[in-house]
Amino acid sequence: MITKYNIFVFTFLFLLSRNCVAQDSNFEQGYKMQIFDINLNAGKFSGIMNENFNENYNFGLGLSYQRQFKENSPVFVGIDVNFQFLDILYTDYTTYIDNEPVDVQSSTSTFEMILVPKVRYYLPFEFFKISPFAELGLGYKWIFTSNTLDYVDSDDSESDIAQSSGSLGYCFGGGFNIGISESVFLLAKIAYSNGNSATYLVKNKNIDSNSNSLDSFSKKSSPTNMWLYQLGVSIFF
Repeated sequence: MITKYNIFVFTFLFLLSRNCVAQDSNFEQGYKMQIFDINLNAGKFSGIMNENFNENYNFGLGLSYQRQFKENSPVFVGIDVNFQFLDILYTDYTTYIDNEPVDVQSSTSTFEMILVPKVRYYLPFEFFKISPFAELGLGYKWIFTSNTLDYVDSDDSESDIAQSSGSLGYCFGGGFNIGISESVFLLAKIAYSNGNSATYLVKNKNIDSNSNSLDSFSKKSSPTNMWLYQLGVSIFF
């Protein structure tokens, strides 16, 4: 019996067969191709670290470079660099230097940088100019907090790294490119980044606005696992 569902499935499979073609020839250029990606990131921690950062999404910027493993191959090797903004706090307070009152503006910011050597494999088909790929990498995460003091009535300022910690981990994910010209492609991908335990600073629930902003941060330790969602542009050359 023919139903609307059967017609829908048949139509979908027909379109798939007409538009799903081998993309091996895309990589047969007679030289080792290279890819440069630039993308915006939205990161979401998992587990304890997600709770410590109040289950918020963290945004940042990512860059990556890939080079064809060998001519005519769908395998590329390269490196990802992702920079995530995690937290910030500003406070204004008065301190005393040589028994004189001094107004101070302080800021404390926490960031994460992820450095991942990786392998990208393009699947052997494309669909409506969509080229899917899978990625696997092993890299390093660096989480650090900076603290800056600006003295209002002078040009003096102080800045230092209040806390720094790193962790090793692996990363896997996938995505796709959509061709918009011969060498420029839209990029979309999702990755899971696993990381060992690290120590970092998080903002307290109760903020003391009358002291150094750093005083309102506390140390936490946990695995650094996160999901990373990325949208951007790939340039093939």
